[in-house]
Amino acid sequence: MILACNDFDLIKAAIAAETGIGLLPDFCDRPEDGFVQVGLNDAAEKEEFAADIYLVLHEDLRRSPKICAVADFLGEVLAGQAG
Repeated sequence: MILACNDFDLIKAAIAAETGIGLLPDFCDRPEDGFVQVGLNDAAEKEEFAADIYLVLHEDLRRSPKICAVADFLGEVLAGQAG
């Protein structure tokens, strides 16, 4: 069985209920959770995870000046973090 969702709280709850393993960003993990962080291929160092990210806008909103301003800002900030 596979749980596929984009809700970090739900993923964290599933991991805490010992239903399996999961992938969470660092900001979701707290020391009191008791989770064990593992690396890829038993690497001693933390390995960086990279994935494409897409900004998706509803067709009715994509021409809104406020929405465009936020989308442009996010694009600039995230592009500066790449590579």
